[in-house]
Amino acid sequence: MGRKSKVIELTETAKHELEEGYKYSESVQFSRRCHYILLKSQGKTSEEIATIFGVTIQPVKKWCKQYQQY
Repeated sequence: MGRKSKVIELTETAKHELEEGYKYSESVQFSRRCHYILLKSQGKTSEEIATIFGVTIQPVKKWCKQYQQY
């Protein structure tokens, strides 16, 4: 049995802003970071997100943690 993933709770405003950043940002990095947070808010694990993007788990965890601290 696996560990339960921490879900990032988003307000409607935050979700909308992240979706805008994901869809319309000219920065690939910023768009990707917004997508990480959106996927975490949908219950995806950091491992699943890392696999989707072909990255290690560290950047996913880093940006999710930084978002939550912000």
